[in-house]
Amino acid sequence: MAVLAVRICPADVGRRVTVRHRCEPGRPTLTDVVGELESWSATTGDLVIRRRTGTRARISTADLVAARVVAPERSALQVQAAIDAAPHRAVRETLGDWVLRAAVESAAAGDLWACSARADGDPGVPLDDALDRVDAFYDSRDLPPVLQLVSPTLREADLAARGWLVQQRSLVLVGRRGDRWEWSTAALADHAAIARARDAGLTPHHEVEHRARPVAGLPR
Repeated sequence: MAVLAVRICPADVGRRVTVRHRCEPGRPTLTDVVGELESWSATTGDLVIRRRTGTRARISTADLVAARVVAPERSALQVQAAIDAAPHRAVRETLGDWVLRAAVESAAAGDLWACSARADGDPGVPLDDALDRVDAFYDSRDLPPVLQLVSPTLREADLAARGWLVQQRSLVLVGRRGDRWEWSTAALADHAAIARARDAGLTPHHEVEHRARPVAGLPR
């Protein structure tokens, strides 16, 4: 039996999606909507899907039961998971949907991708507890705690209020060669690297942000 899961995020605005949701808050009746993800508000939590007919469905994030990007396109979360599944030598721990990664050699080279907690999805515990786990994981390895999230994130306000500030923004570029997907990542400020990826046939897919550990004196 298929596992129902929400596999889309605000970074998928503009992509064709299929969504199963509750018809009314608190009711068990479900319905499906297929169309272009037109918007996703971080303020209200509502997303808007435009059907082929031109009509729109407004859905609360709390009412989502399952969602995915329609193939052959891939969602931002799918691409992130594929990158994370690539061969690596990092120590890894999971916390719900979060993945805590630490590669000391990569840390010395300043590789935030190999030494950060991929913090998309539900950690399975309250946010403050999850952040404490992140701190403990990296502190025990003498590494600075860093979060990696697909941008934009619905946790923007919550993380900013706790002092977790954006340290770097990166662009993920993807492409297909036959049945195989390829990707590349580059800091948004690294125009040369982005140009090389484009020359290799890759196209921009989504952005990622890395947020640094709270500064002293700010609440966590």
